[in-house]
Amino acid sequence: MVKKFLLLSILLVFTVVPVLAGVYEDAISSGRGTFLYLYTPECGYCKKFNPIYQKLANTHKNKCTFLKIDASTPYGSSIIRRFRAYYVPYVVVSKKSTFVNIEADCLMDYVCTEKVLNKVVNN
Repeated sequence: MVKKFLLLSILLVFTVVPVLAGVYEDAISSGRGTFLYLYTPECGYCKKFNPIYQKLANTHKNKCTFLKIDASTPYGSSIIRRFRAYYVPYVVVSKKSTFVNIEADCLMDYVCTEKVLNKVVNN
């Protein structure tokens, strides 16, 4: 009996969906603005974008939901595939049925990224 329980526990640990699974879908269905940031821990550009993301999240947390999801996890890679994204950092700002990908040349500029965020969330 103990062996079966231990085996079942080990299988569940390796098959359980990551904690963040469903968070993005819940945020979208809320109708509130959503700022989705897909990254990988080893990405140099992601490391450069992290302070910009943090500043945006702190400044605009009342306007929208900010999500930072590791694209190397099963859940993160499923979202990357959904958007047909082939790179990180990948950022999408959305509200209701509007989805805007922030292009790389704008992404590393706080002011440019903030303008896109405000345009989508305030409409």
